[in-house]
Amino acid sequence: MTVEDQLERLERCVEAFAGSVAALGERVFLEKVTDWTVRDIVAHLVGWNRHIVRGAKQILRGELPFYDIDPGSDYSKVNAALVREYGDTDRSALLESLAASAGELTAFLRAIDPGGWDRDFGVRHKGETLTVKSTVDDLIADYDHHRRQLEKFRIEVPHEATKVECARAIELFLRTGSHFLRNADWGCKDGEHRAWIIVDVDSEDEAQAIVPSQYRSEAKIVRLNAFAMEDIEDILRHHDP
Repeated sequence: MTVEDQLERLERCVEAFAGSVAALGERVFLEKVTDWTVRDIVAHLVGWNRHIVRGAKQILRGELPFYDIDPGSDYSKVNAALVREYGDTDRSALLESLAASAGELTAFLRAIDPGGWDRDFGVRHKGETLTVKSTVDDLIADYDHHRRQLEKFRIEVPHEATKVECARAIELFLRTGSHFLRNADWGCKDGEHRAWIIVDVDSEDEAQAIVPSQYRSEAKIVRLNAFAMEDIEDILRHHDP
């Protein structure tokens, strides 16, 4: 992978994450999805975009990045400080800060001499060699991880409305060993001959791949969102008539 390939991947990850945040309702933006609210997740990524600029400069000088000095468990001290600094409660403003800080980061990274991108400057942390490349890889992984926390898909899998086909479909789902398929919900007893599954995966293609091959062409995949009363005006403004 070239330097430009890696930077384009970073830009795609930032864009995909921002799109997932923008698709959420305003109420959900301030609710916890793990130990953090969505706002906290965005805020800490804004801060990390800017931290990486400073940290990469230190790596190029052969210095340990400042954020690796007493960062707390799993960087808890660093992340808490970033949430305090960048934790705007306005989603649009925070997403603008995310885009701006990501733009600053990629502009800085593109200006680095390619010879220094993956060069070992002697910087070590917990036994690992730190390079600009490895630091960017970590940030890409962080964006992907948090995007997956925000996205859910509903899979709807229909089958023929006969007792034999009901039994065949249910048995197949239960025998696959897949956690998702074994925990599907069924509507057969109420005359709706289909299964429903809600999954946290990276993409619609991944959701589709969960479905057994013989049912895949008929499966319907829906990306799920949550809304609140405060979102109605925005929905009316952006939806087609």
